[in-house]
Amino acid sequence: MVSLSRRLQLRKNSLSTPLLFSQSLSSIAPLGSVAAYLTFALAQAGQLTPLAAVIGVLLYGAWVVIAYQYSKEVESVGGTYQFARESLPRILASVTGWLYWGSYMLFIISTSSYLLGIVIPMTPLPPSLLPPLQLGLPLMILGVMLTGVRPPLYYTLVTSVLEILVIFALGVLVLTRTGLPSISLGVSPLELASGSLAVSYTVAGGGASFFLGKEAVRGGRAVSRAYLSAFTLAAVSVVFAATYEVAAAGENLGYLIDSGFPGLAIAQEYACPGFERLMLILTVNSLIGSIIAAYSALSRLTTALVRTDLARSVLLIALIYLGLSSIGLATNNFFGVYEDMTAGSLFSLFLSHTLLSAGFPFFLKRRKALKLWKVILSSLSVFVMILMIAFTAFSLGETSSAGIAAVIVFSILGVIHAGSNMP
Repeated sequence: MVSLSRRLQLRKNSLSTPLLFSQSLSSIAPLGSVAAYLTFALAQAGQLTPLAAVIGVLLYGAWVVIAYQYSKEVESVGGTYQFARESLPRILASVTGWLYWGSYMLFIISTSSYLLGIVIPMTPLPPSLLPPLQLGLPLMILGVMLTGVRPPLYYTLVTSVLEILVIFALGVLVLTRTGLPSISLGVSPLELASGSLAVSYTVAGGGASFFLGKEAVRGGRAVSRAYLSAFTLAAVSVVFAATYEVAAAGENLGYLIDSGFPGLAIAQEYACPGFERLMLILTVNSLIGSIIAAYSALSRLTTALVRTDLARSVLLIALIYLGLSSIGLATNNFFGVYEDMTAGSLFSLFLSHTLLSAGFPFFLKRRKALKLWKVILSSLSVFVMILMIAFTAFSLGETSSAGIAAVIVFSILGVIHAGSNMP
């Protein structure tokens, strides 16, 4: 345990900007978003999905600017929890920290369930491999985490760049054959707004680098720049992908939506089999990379919340990961687990962002940097996050009860934490 603690010890000035960029970009999972998650936007906004993508990116951009300012000023292991401590009363800061903790933990389970229950069955692997994979994936992720922070970041840096190249290569293949998509106005303003919020989901998640502030060379400035760069690249990729997916489908968007994997469906039609296989492999890798990035951030957040070392945090998360992952295996209902965990993760994430956005003016006031436009930005971000919570509840229907339950549980943990002697 001593040698493990030494290997996983947090080291100042050990992570360069490219590695911080890797952490942010891999946590967004750009190819996973393009290959699958844009389905929700296509189902809502139809032919106007490219416009919805632009609007969605701009809406989420209000939070991005706020998060950029936080990460630039605050260098910490606690990331968003530390942001909350410097902008909100103690009890709300603790609630925010635990909501973020819950969001990451449930995201890991949700993405694992999606990968094993929905994506892997699309591959040639026999179904009999699912049970060992259900246990093997958490153990594999744990093994990666035990190597330290740098090896997985180098790996995801290479693969994330490959993902972006594949996204743009497929777009070029499509648009050289179809041209730009025609604009159809047969979509209501409500459907356009819903599609825009769905796109906002796809570019969320880049804040995993906030928890590397203490380890970053050049500290918060490097973290904030890496975060903004990763978001910008992912946003451009998603808008471009929305454009060529609509162009590829033409008037027949239904088959893309029904496929559940529009990016892969287009690759099957417009690219060679080798390209399609590469895209599928990188999509799986994209999801695994996002799990690793979330695990890395979560382990540091755990360290900040419960004041333990990183090695114990990594092992504690592994136990919870294995325990919750076994639910899908025991019930043989991966999709149900995916839906419930996704609901919990999204509700917790957006509520924590709401609190941080609301606290932003107080953060600035302490630094004597409060300006009117930043107050307006804070209000806009709060409004957008509330809209995203409402849209999530509307979209998920009865499943939203799992999200509400998660928020209650993690909020209670935050209240207990605030009343304890922990800092």
